[in-house]
Amino acid sequence: MNSLTIANVAISQNESGLYSLNDLHRASGHYDEDGAWVVDPSKRPGSWADQDRAKRLITELEFDASIL
Repeated sequence: MNSLTIANVAISQNESGLYSLNDLHRASGHYDEDGAWVVDPSKRPGSWADQDRAKRLITELEFDASIL
């Protein structure tokens, strides 16, 4: 497997070659005014279903399961 690093964060892969969403989330952060690395909690992998866009997608998929 090739190694991937974004913003000095190593992005790990599992045995199937899938990238870690947690690592990608960590890499999506930025430095605040004090120089600390911060990550927007609304962008956590576990909170994607709380976003309006995801809720609309879920509703549409539930409404028309034939598109799957």
